[in-house]
Amino acid sequence: MRYIIPFILLIFFALPLSSQIYVFSDNFDLPAGGESLNNAGQNWELNTGSSGNNQWFIETTNGGTCGTGNSLFVTDAFGNIPSQQYNTGSASQCQAISPIISTIGQFNMKLSFDWLGVGEGAFTLYDYGRLLLSNNGGATWNEYDFDFTNTPTCQFFEIELGDEYENIPDFRIAFRWTNDFVIGTSPAFNIDNIAIRSEPITILPIDGITFCRGGFYELPFEVSGQFNASNEFTMLLSDANGSFLNAVEVGSVAGTSSNFVNIIIPDNVDVSGTYFLRIISSSPVYTSTPVGPLTWDSPTFTLVSNAAELNLCNGPITVSSNAVLFELEWSTGQTISSTITVNQPGLISATGRDIEGCLAVSDTLEVLETTPIPVSIAPVNPIEFCGQPITVSLSDAFESFEWSDGSTAATFVVDTVPVSPVFVVATDTNGCILPPYYLEVLFITDIILPVTPPDAAICNNVSAVLTAAAGFQNYSWSNGQTGPTILVNSPGLYYAVALDATGCLALSDTIEVVESQYPIANFNYVQNPGSYSISFDNLSQNGVSFEWIFDTLGTASTTDASLSFPTNGAFYVSLVATNVCGSDTVTKLVFVNFVGIEDLNNASMIKLGPVPAANELNIYLEQPDQRLEFLKVWDMSGRAYELHSQLSASGQGVLYCGTLAPGIYLCEIGTSTGVYRRLFAKK
Repeated sequence: MRYIIPFILLIFFALPLSSQIYVFSDNFDLPAGGESLNNAGQNWELNTGSSGNNQWFIETTNGGTCGTGNSLFVTDAFGNIPSQQYNTGSASQCQAISPIISTIGQFNMKLSFDWLGVGEGAFTLYDYGRLLLSNNGGATWNEYDFDFTNTPTCQFFEIELGDEYENIPDFRIAFRWTNDFVIGTSPAFNIDNIAIRSEPITILPIDGITFCRGGFYELPFEVSGQFNASNEFTMLLSDANGSFLNAVEVGSVAGTSSNFVNIIIPDNVDVSGTYFLRIISSSPVYTSTPVGPLTWDSPTFTLVSNAAELNLCNGPITVSSNAVLFELEWSTGQTISSTITVNQPGLISATGRDIEGCLAVSDTLEVLETTPIPVSIAPVNPIEFCGQPITVSLSDAFESFEWSDGSTAATFVVDTVPVSPVFVVATDTNGCILPPYYLEVLFITDIILPVTPPDAAICNNVSAVLTAAAGFQNYSWSNGQTGPTILVNSPGLYYAVALDATGCLALSDTIEVVESQYPIANFNYVQNPGSYSISFDNLSQNGVSFEWIFDTLGTASTTDASLSFPTNGAFYVSLVATNVCGSDTVTKLVFVNFVGIEDLNNASMIKLGPVPAANELNIYLEQPDQRLEFLKVWDMSGRAYELHSQLSASGQGVLYCGTLAPGIYLCEIGTSTGVYRRLFAKK
């Protein structure tokens, strides 16, 4: 069943601006229009100054301002900003008047703006700003009773506009500045981010209301806008994080005016979350400001049982509620009775509805296993017996014992292979009697002692290290050494023996230790005439296995290798040589040159000199409007050099190569039309 809880609250909830509707706004920045109806400072009437030469401007100020971009402000007639004094010998009033604003169809409006005032220091009686409102296009004005006096930091101002300004075609606002003394700071009065917003739907406050899961409520709301006859108001509940992206509809009502919405709170809300409510209309579509967070009531009740110990080994258990509840539903799935009989282990809980229709949740009872607690012994079953006595112990979960030989201790000694079954009957700490638990005794004669590494080697006359597995004792090796780890200086066959935790002998596999040298990777290569094919000759020492890595073109696992490259160029080729001692890698830059060593790629477009070069190599570009962008240098082994260079926009450059040893080098020349490669000689 559900219960109606009506309530009416008379104080309106203060709504944030983000959910309201713009009637007019002006931040005095272009462009005009858009979602917030920005006027961009258009059609304002600005007083150009009177006595004292004070005057309104719409411009960007350079300091001491409120808002960003352009703003509406008063300063002296010359627009001195900031930190300039204005002077006047008598009172002056400067007024800025907005364009005509239509509020047809708008109700519950608020006017807001940002402002600051910099008058004559403490003499605020002489310098001040005022806000004026008109409902007849400016023919008459109502002056709002608030002095915008000396406040040099940005302030937010907001008022509710009265009924006389609703639903009219010619509403206007104005700002007035009065100065009648002799000094002050520009801008004297600064205004920005003007906004007039209306609020067509308002949920009345829910302060003091406590919600509950499954509860039924009538929530009042007010409207001030015009809605079509087909309109429907729908109440939405946010998720536990306050988000309406996945909101749940909890009630709706058709209508066009203020009313109540009947809502039902879902049973699955998380009362530890932060929930809000809001209303949306359908014709036209408006969204109210959310109200909340909601305050939750979470009724609970207690489960009682007829058994002191909740253990099914003593028979079924009866569980009931200590409270009068409706729609009781048990975690076992039963929904008929307020009392249940539990025959299975598990966690027992229940839900129900109290007299107010709220979902109530019980505490949880844990019903233990129907069977006794499983036996746990040390060492674990089966028992590995190798001739040394072994003491078997039961865990602390048991209180009384009786072994197959009639003994009643918590331990049993295995000192021979039994000729008849060994078992124990025990009672656990909950009073449950176990069925007989049998021990399985295994006679062990072949315990393995692991030794690492399985392929040890003496590398470059450095001793090999053999390590037997931990967990044993009295380690002894075939060469007479003791301990779990030994150093081996001579190749040969080695093994170890030790005793395990039960005193049984363990034997390792035989490890062959070889003598070897660390690998040294090396190769050379030659390009096959008339093709892009390169043959690679493996010059590595001590290697057993090899891997070739051809830049981004693939790999090979052969001793020697060959590869047909796709094009001319420089490619990084690596060779990895590996043996039992480890791996070594060598990488070389391989130059593929199918067209000949004299002309790598369109080299006729570039001139180098002098040949051979001494300390400087000059580069000349033959193509008109061609520019040098970078220079790179490699020797014939593939080693790259970082050399200083000087480039000019005229297509000429100098490479400073005095640090290079005599020989042949490859120069990569980056230009505005492409990248070129040329060989040059260094003397």
